[in-house]
Amino acid sequence: GSGGGGVPRRGVQAALSPAHIGPAPDPEDWWSYKDNLQGNFVPGPPFWGLVNAAWSLCAVGKRQSPVDVELKRVLYDPFLPPLRLSTGGEKLRGTLYNTGRHVSFLPAPRPVVNVSGGPLLYSHRLSELRLLFGARDGAGSEHQINHQGFSAEVQLIHFNQELYGNLSAASRGPNGLAILSLFVNVSPGKIGREQVAGCLELGLGEVLGEEGIGVLDFWIPTSSPCTATQVAGSSNPFLSRLLNRDTITRISYKNDAYFLQDLSLELLFPESFGFITYQGSLSTPPCSETVTWILIDRALNITSLQMHSLRLLSQNPPSQIFQSLSGNGRPLQPLAHRALRGNRDPRHPERRCRGPNYRLHGMLGSPPPPPPPPPPHVLV
Repeated sequence: GSGGGGVPRRGVQAALSPAHIGPAPDPEDWWSYKDNLQGNFVPGPPFWGLVNAAWSLCAVGKRQSPVDVELKRVLYDPFLPPLRLSTGGEKLRGTLYNTGRHVSFLPAPRPVVNVSGGPLLYSHRLSELRLLFGARDGAGSEHQINHQGFSAEVQLIHFNQELYGNLSAASRGPNGLAILSLFVNVSPGKIGREQVAGCLELGLGEVLGEEGIGVLDFWIPTSSPCTATQVAGSSNPFLSRLLNRDTITRISYKNDAYFLQDLSLELLFPESFGFITYQGSLSTPPCSETVTWILIDRALNITSLQMHSLRLLSQNPPSQIFQSLSGNGRPLQPLAHRALRGNRDPRHPERRCRGPNYRLHGMLGSPPPPPPPPPPHVLV
């Protein structure tokens, strides 16, 4: 006979009988951003630290990420050098991948892309570009600035190539990882410069300055009737390559992958920017507290169409119910007593980022090779 839902009773009993439970999920993979996926319990963020002993830091760690950055708590550090990006002068290529949790770009082994400078004492090699985004505009970034979220966050995950051989080893060791974060707004379209000046109650000359519209980034108070998003109205050229229709529709479902080449990573970064840095953790299990976070303080733009195409990506394979990838971020964690340092003086937010310290520095040529491994008898 059938139960009320049309399910044969025998099937229900079989499903509950231990003998018929499928293979146990891979413990490394048994977590999600939402507690309940299609009726099966998969641990969401509040449970990460409880279901796997190796992930205990997710529950008890004192330096967890992401955090809310209150600008008044940022300590201005005039000695932070500019960030340096090295691609060996080559274009980037790699695989765009729907992992079921993120849109992930995994660079090919060559060219090696690395970042140094800023708060980093060592050169760090790019391992993954990860995109997190929300179901609605203005919410979707993991980090927040003054309690304000952004529509998306791009995270460039690097490991310390001078001390460690790979990401996994680096994630367990001191000074192991560096993650650069860029915030993304959805751009509603262009508005005129006069309106911008009106919004900000500035003279037109002040708005335009020498470099065009330069002051307009997220230091604008949120009470201001116009935002940087409205001003720029365009889309970041690097993200446009990833999010154009031809590319993004090829990774509609979990495990879909698509090879991309001729990417210029420099185009991801704003022309000038400051950054804020703090010591934190991975924002996914095992939540290792080995990450130097560097938050770029000028948001990027994408179009509402590009954002919409991201939300149409599924967490699941095509055979399963559609669930949007959106909302793939960890909730905020307490900052506690950690320092937030920045290379911009928050007492003068109107001062434009001028000069070499506020630009991304390229390094031509190949990065130095990693040091040789220690001989076997040396204890490290």
